[in-house]
Amino acid sequence: MVSKFDKAIFIIGSTAVGKTKLGIDIAQSINGEIISSDSMQIYQKASLMTAKPTLEEQSLIKHHLIDFLPLTTVNFCIRDYQKLALAAVDDITSRGKIPIFVGGTMYYVESILYDKEFHEGGQYEAEENEIIQELKEVDEKFLNEDVNPRHVRNAYSFFKNTGIKPSDRKFDNKLRFENSVVIWLYCDTEILRNRARKRIEGMIKEGGLEEIREVLENAHKEGYTKGVLQSIGYKEFEEYLNNPSCLEECIERLLTSTVQYSRKQIRWIKNRMEPYFQVNKINTDNAEDWASIRQQGIEALNHSVSTLQVSIPKLESFNCESCGVILRGKSEWDQHIKSSRHKRKQEAEIIDDELVRNCEMCDKQITGLVNWSKHVKSRKHMRRARKYK
Repeated sequence: MVSKFDKAIFIIGSTAVGKTKLGIDIAQSINGEIISSDSMQIYQKASLMTAKPTLEEQSLIKHHLIDFLPLTTVNFCIRDYQKLALAAVDDITSRGKIPIFVGGTMYYVESILYDKEFHEGGQYEAEENEIIQELKEVDEKFLNEDVNPRHVRNAYSFFKNTGIKPSDRKFDNKLRFENSVVIWLYCDTEILRNRARKRIEGMIKEGGLEEIREVLENAHKEGYTKGVLQSIGYKEFEEYLNNPSCLEECIERLLTSTVQYSRKQIRWIKNRMEPYFQVNKINTDNAEDWASIRQQGIEALNHSVSTLQVSIPKLESFNCESCGVILRGKSEWDQHIKSSRHKRKQEAEIIDDELVRNCEMCDKQITGLVNWSKHVKSRKHMRRARKYK
């Protein structure tokens, strides 16, 4: 089913490459709204570890399809996502705006990018060994190529509903929107790993371990193949709940899973997207030069869709003396002054002391003005402060 609307933008890539930031920048430039194509950001309470757009980021641009499913949900499928995403496209375009899909769940992206529909048949339930045995008899080739439990189960249901072997399923590469623009953000693997580590450590400082505990205690556990726990970010920390001393091992486990998943995303893009249409690649190794990355994104739109013609305004320069950097544009300046780097520099300029301060809300004593400043800005303290109001 081809939409009458013929423009859509897709910003894809692995974690920590700048998808959310570029999505907001482009949406502000072209009067767009963002539709998430991240299969884990759809769940409520799973915010920090899924890098869900913050409330502040959501206030800048309207976001669709995030934070709407309870943690206990296990039966949300690709067909459900496609239906809701296309409804969001209709809503956005009816108001004269442009839909921008942001996220790295490639089968979500593909369900909208390509003009394909999903079979309405039921999901067949059977023991994993029974599924593998039956598929082995009819389609051993597929099993040799894909061992992902969820993919195998979906392939089994497809075969039972259609009688077509999964390996014979045709790949439809016809674009749903004629003027689709795909922007692929990527960076060096080692840079990705370092960014992911910093991001994970930041998440933990902001209350990530509490979120992990809540998600693991409330989400449906069935071999970690359904719902929110099928993603990376939570199951890697299950051991920590019983053995807090293994935190570093859990972090390393998550980092390894993140890098492995990024390789799968890259293979997907190279095998199922790049051969069929133009994919605009933008390297984000030097994230400090965000103005250049943003400009490349805007230029990709102008080059691919002549009717958009987004102007690149001359940006006012802002000088941050604390960090020794010059920022281009108010948007970049606003993001910088809220960044952890800027806050660390400011904290370093605070004249420290040895006073012991007592936080009654957190029942904790803090030594030194620098540590006190960090504490009162922490997510844990701010949550408790809200409860005291």
